Amino acid sequence: MLREVYEESGLDQVRFVRLLGRYLHEAAPYRDETHHRHIYHLEPTGPVASAWLHYESSPSDGGPPYAFSFFWMKVDDPELNLAGGQGDLLSRLQ
Repeated sequence: MLREVYEESGLDQVRFVRLLGRYLHEAAPYRDETHHRHIYHLEPTGPVASAWLHYESSPSDGGPPYAFSFFWMKVDDPELNLAGGQGDLLSRLQ
């Protein structure tokens, strides 16, 4: 799990706090697949920028690396709206 965090975000100084939950998410109508999601509470263990750009190191489609732009938001921020149901368990952090 921590390896995946590093590959996807570039964050290498994080620790596992707890598993928030697991669930299935139907990706339709965008994809004909079911995602088996495991949601974790992680905390940084070192300094982290307020915003950063990270490139996925090995895209699965063989093309150039994808650039991801990251920034922090508060869990209770009314502007926080994660796509594809990815924020479904955020209330478990409060």
